[in-house]
Amino acid sequence: MKENGQTAGPDPRPADPPVEAEAEAESPEAEAEPNPEQTRIAELEAELAATRDQLLRAMADAQNARKRHLQDIATIRQTAAEALAVRLLPVLDGLERAILAAESGASLSSLLEGVKLTDKMLREALAEFNVRPILAVGEAFDPTLHEAVAAVESGATEGTVIEEVERGYTIGPKVLRPTKAKVSKGKAK
Repeated sequence: MKENGQTAGPDPRPADPPVEAEAEAESPEAEAEPNPEQTRIAELEAELAATRDQLLRAMADAQNARKRHLQDIATIRQTAAEALAVRLLPVLDGLERAILAAESGASLSSLLEGVKLTDKMLREALAEFNVRPILAVGEAFDPTLHEAVAAVESGATEGTVIEEVERGYTIGPKVLRPTKAKVSKGKAK
């Protein structure tokens, strides 16, 4: 018996459920079954990280390819310049010999022969690099190949190149310098 005279028995108040036990019981279930939104977020974050990594790698590859391309262009230019210089050095030697011969009193005919030979060497060297003269005299005036410096009355058909003032050249299909020419404007009226 209790001191107040009541018999010991069940407590008439309902017992509070153990809070910690329930939380522990729910906790393994929460880990076993993740929230679908959290799963999707984790998947998207992983996909984003993989895409970011691919992007960074692609950007690095593009930068490396650009650097290699620029290096290749520089190498090609250097190689072409070297080849042209090697081909032009004999022409320079010929000019130097002509100057020395003129200074030492060589005959005009021997000087002319040396200069003609040097001219031939230069034209051959340029031809190796696909540099060709533009044929103009007797051709119809073409503004993509010719530059008219004068229109002259002549017996030639109007618009025909009758005289080269300065020869033009192409390199492959590209005009390096147009031919400066006098063009016929027909007969005087």
